[in-house]
Amino acid sequence: MDAVLHGRAAAAVGLQAAGRGKERVHMPASAYGSEFEILEVLPVGIFILDRSLRVAFVNETMENYFGISRSRLIGRYKPALVQEQIRHIIQEGDEFARRLLASYENNTYPEQFRCRVLAGRNRRARWLEHRSKPITTGPYTGGRSELYTDITAQVESEQEREFLHNQIMLIQEREKARLAQDLHDGLGQSVVAVKLMLEELECGMAARGIQDPACHRLRDIISYVERLSHEVRAISFDLTPSMLRPLGLTETIAWMVDHCADLYNLTIDFTSHGLSHRRLPDAVETQLFRIFQEALNNVVKHARASEVQVRLVYTHPTVILTMKDNGQGFNRNTAFEGLGIKSMERRAQQLGGRFKLVSGSGRGTTVRVEVPVEEGGHGEDPGVGGRRSRTGPDRAYQDPERSD
Repeated sequence: MDAVLHGRAAAAVGLQAAGRGKERVHMPASAYGSEFEILEVLPVGIFILDRSLRVAFVNETMENYFGISRSRLIGRYKPALVQEQIRHIIQEGDEFARRLLASYENNTYPEQFRCRVLAGRNRRARWLEHRSKPITTGPYTGGRSELYTDITAQVESEQEREFLHNQIMLIQEREKARLAQDLHDGLGQSVVAVKLMLEELECGMAARGIQDPACHRLRDIISYVERLSHEVRAISFDLTPSMLRPLGLTETIAWMVDHCADLYNLTIDFTSHGLSHRRLPDAVETQLFRIFQEALNNVVKHARASEVQVRLVYTHPTVILTMKDNGQGFNRNTAFEGLGIKSMERRAQQLGGRFKLVSGSGRGTTVRVEVPVEEGGHGEDPGVGGRRSRTGPDRAYQDPERSD
């Protein structure tokens, strides 16, 4: 649809310019003629720039979007307009100007991005999607066509969905914490009590010298109850790690690394940097631990890996979690909903961060999460600040994907 609109806009301007020969006189849209009627009724804002990047045409919709009279736009040098006027009415106007000016300087590629117009005199706040491309045919060859589509309703809908999703995740975390507490204080304690009573019965039978096949059966029952107790503790930990709040993210991950290395026969190399005396906000620690937990679960269940590298790095103002395994990898184009990739990505986005997954068949998988961290945290981290490794000595860590 946008390609059609670009084509119609350029063609209409080309027809009018052809009718004038080589002379290009910039006139108000009302003087252009019937060729431009379609551009006036289209529900998108339109700029047409000539090869010198001056505004050859702008429609009424665009005038309404920016709240700038067409008489102040027609014939103006567009890069100057962007710098002097337009960027000041756009949220994050410097970034808006940077992208537009780059496309003008190298007018060889299409551009697409979102921008938010700020409310002001003769205009209301709205979200716009910018799409632009070079004009490659007709008298305006070398110029550029720009379309601005109002996507306010779409963005607001996305924001509402994101808010609801975040609320659901918050409720889930609270419910997990409640269930974990109930398991620990209720079922967990009851199982321990049963085990103690069975052991007391066993000791009493042994003290009285009772030799009966039931004694051996009792020992089997005690072993089973002991395994049940371990399973209850494991489920409780998976729901909400009890050590996360008192010990912090670094020590909790270190414990998980040691536990899983033994349990699953993995070589896990864990390094933390910049967090030896820093605690992160509760929400950041919880969500990063969940991402770590999900990624490690994928390694255990799907990767067929023997080695895993885990990096937790704080470099102001960002904390970075990276996990890399030497497993079989997978093709990202195939459906891997069961791997919880979307869940990890949403957790990162909920913190205002970025999630990146790189994988390929036979090349292992790398998960990288970058999250901004506000100053303050919640106290000092008694945890480690160096390396936890089953295979290597301490050494300084440098993030290979980051340069400051």
